[in-house]
Amino acid sequence: MLCDVVVVGAGPAGVAAAIKSAESGYSAIVVEKGDKPSAKPCGGILTTACMDVLSCELGLSLPEKVLSSPASLGLFYVSPSGYGGKLRNYRLINVDRSAFNEWLRSEADDRGVKVMYNARLVGFEHYRREVLVKVKRGGKVERLAARFLIGADGALSKTRMLLHQDACFKLAPVVQEHWEGDGSLEDCFYMLLLGASVTPLYGYLIPKGSAFIVGAGAPTLREAKASVSRVKESLEGMGFKPRRLLRREHWFIPHGTVLHGGGNVVLTGDAGGFCNPFSGEGVRFALETGAAAGRALEDEDNFSETYRQEVEELASLIRVLSHFTTNLDDEAREKFVRRELRRIL
Repeated sequence: MLCDVVVVGAGPAGVAAAIKSAESGYSAIVVEKGDKPSAKPCGGILTTACMDVLSCELGLSLPEKVLSSPASLGLFYVSPSGYGGKLRNYRLINVDRSAFNEWLRSEADDRGVKVMYNARLVGFEHYRREVLVKVKRGGKVERLAARFLIGADGALSKTRMLLHQDACFKLAPVVQEHWEGDGSLEDCFYMLLLGASVTPLYGYLIPKGSAFIVGAGAPTLREAKASVSRVKESLEGMGFKPRRLLRREHWFIPHGTVLHGGGNVVLTGDAGGFCNPFSGEGVRFALETGAAAGRALEDEDNFSETYRQEVEELASLIRVLSHFTTNLDDEAREKFVRRELRRIL
């Protein structure tokens, strides 16, 4: 099968790349391992910057059907000493991640993007100016001949592993629990920067419809599992009343390593390490890097280098945040929270 672009992954990064490719007149095929866009474990929080990318880069307006309740959230910080409060003039958008992914896929479909579901990338090789991509679907290996390959297949990216076989790529596990509960909590995303013994990286609570999400990130999965329990205990001291555990899940996010790709293959979103190591937020980075990959196609002879230049500002931000997070001891956390809560945006 011949096409201009093969995109691996039908999440936000992959869909953004496919939409921008189609806008520029390139035929795109998206290879998706699931039977629909994967419902990745996620807090489902969008920043206003993310909304700007949807609007300005992709020409999309977020529909009400993808919103969760409450649709708009504030940002509430809590420091190691327990000092906390709501950040002034700051708003986050609360979405149902599965509905959000499905909406993005439908937008790509409307633009003529083809999606191969239940198809897994098994390998690729360069042949002259093409990339020969091998995918497994229905027990059979199919071959796609494309001019460009865009990896958008998440933190455990097969594209990245094949392209950078010897690279050290740092990941951090996140454990998340969904609870039925109630309590005297505001309509906020609660960002808990408690003592390092409680939250080695961060903890959080998100009201989500009739439930609450409690989560924590840490350097190891064992630490993340222990941390989410300690975060829940801390939240109970703040008025949260968990009633019944609905489900528990974990996944991995990139944590400070950025890889762009090379030649006629590039890496976007989590596959390339484009994720905020301080908060774990990745949808904005996924959309922005996916769109950048689509734009870079217009410079066909310098595709990967043009892409690298397009996303260098994001990569630089991630490096700064990674350094900041690594050096964030309890004293620095306390100062950060108090400074943020004094700030007027």
